[in-house]
Amino acid sequence: MKKIISIFSIVGLAILMTACFKDSKVIFTGSLVEFNSTVLTAPTTGVTYPILTLSNNFGAVSTQINLVAAQRDVAENIKVVVDEAETAKAIAALAALRITAIPAVAGVHYSLDNAGTFVLAPKTSTTNMTFRVLNAPANAGRSAVVVFTLQGNGTDIKPSANYKSIGYRIIL
Repeated sequence: MKKIISIFSIVGLAILMTACFKDSKVIFTGSLVEFNSTVLTAPTTGVTYPILTLSNNFGAVSTQINLVAAQRDVAENIKVVVDEAETAKAIAALAALRITAIPAVAGVHYSLDNAGTFVLAPKTSTTNMTFRVLNAPANAGRSAVVVFTLQGNGTDIKPSANYKSIGYRIIL
C-alpha cells in the first residue's frame, strides 16, 4: 500500500509541476528566401555554403529557391547577384584543398538567366534560379568559380543569413 501511495504521489507531483509551465510557442513572422541546396548540402571547408561541381558546357542548371514565410497572394521578384567577395573566398577555400581556380566570367563560363531576377508565383513557396554553364576554353587542371547570393525582393523578403549563398565550380 505504501508503494502505491508513493507512486501516485510522484505522478501527481509531476503533473502539478508541469501544469504551471507557460506556453512557449515561438512563431516566426519574418519572410526569408534561401537556396534549397544550401539547406540540403554541407558547406565546403573554409566557407559557409556548398560549392557544387559542374563540367564545362554543362548547359542549363536549375537551383530551387525557397520562401520561408506564408505564401503570397501576388507574384514577388526575387533578386540573385554574383557575389565577387564570396567568390574570392571560395577560390581561397578551394586553394586550401589544392584545387586551382579562377573567378568565373559572365558570358565566358556562365550566363545568369533573367538578369538575376526570378519570379515567385502567387500561392507558391518555391521558384528556380536558372543559369547556363557555357562552353568555355579548356584549361586543364583549372576550374572557374562563381558564387550566387540572394538579395530577396528589396522590401520585406530578406535573404536567409545562413542559406543565402551557393557556389559553383566549373571544371575547365
